[in-house]
Amino acid sequence: MRQLTTANVARDLDRVRRALRLDRISYFGASWGTLLGSVYRSLYPRSVARMWLDSVVGPTANRLDSRFHDTTAASERNVRRWATWAAARDARYGLGRTADQVMAFVKRRKAELNAAPIVLRDVAMPLDGNFIAFLTTAPAPVWSAATAAMAAMATAKSGDPAPDAVKPIVTPPPPNGPPPADAPEPFNDVASTAILCNDDTSAHDFPSFWATFQRWQQEFPITGSLAPITQACAGWPVPSQPFRLRKSNGSLQLSAHRYETLTPPVAAETTTPSSTPRLPTGSRWSWPDR
Repeated sequence: MRQLTTANVARDLDRVRRALRLDRISYFGASWGTLLGSVYRSLYPRSVARMWLDSVVGPTANRLDSRFHDTTAASERNVRRWATWAAARDARYGLGRTADQVMAFVKRRKAELNAAPIVLRDVAMPLDGNFIAFLTTAPAPVWSAATAAMAAMATAKSGDPAPDAVKPIVTPPPPNGPPPADAPEPFNDVASTAILCNDDTSAHDFPSFWATFQRWQQEFPITGSLAPITQACAGWPVPSQPFRLRKSNGSLQLSAHRYETLTPPVAAETTTPSSTPRLPTGSRWSWPDR
């Protein structure tokens, strides 16, 4: 497990290049692939022909606390964008005539549900303030569904059935059945955790996690409660093995997406590309039309 690092994966990649008898390779990477690309470029600058890194996150790729802070900050910024859209449709949703009014409603309703979660008759789990925060993070193509659900949550009470606008979000469709026995694994969680934690240089003790999480509740009052924290690395038994990024010449294209949250676009403006890990799978709610 201690061998699973981004730098070692980059070394494996160079073995592939050598096996193919190529002097140089061209490379496209997205998300964690941008980190692999930047580390590969640092180790083997003369082996890169052209490189395109899409969806990058700042030069602090080996500090999960910094990366998750940027992710949460991007989510909080996007709340106002959604609130502006909802305010322009106040006649339909009734959440407020201005973005400030909509955001004030969200903060108030989130606090109310944190104090007294709603237990709907046909939903297995209670809905607390995190559900309100989750609705504000909807991608733009499903804002209408998310805002209708937000309006329904304004008057929902324990014991009621789930409002029609809320039901498809809290009760995702059942899976299509188990995959074939010989299907490849879609995502290797063990390798992902090992690579992240072996690379990570942030603190791995619970008091640090908790202090950071509490600080983010003040900094990001709406989405801070949804922030990923680095507890996956708590007690990790292997000492950190951080990679070193080095500047080099040659072809390099960085691209970003204006309203992205997992890989905020601010990173594409920095001189050193890096990446961010996937968020944990198995979210309690889903967007049926996403």
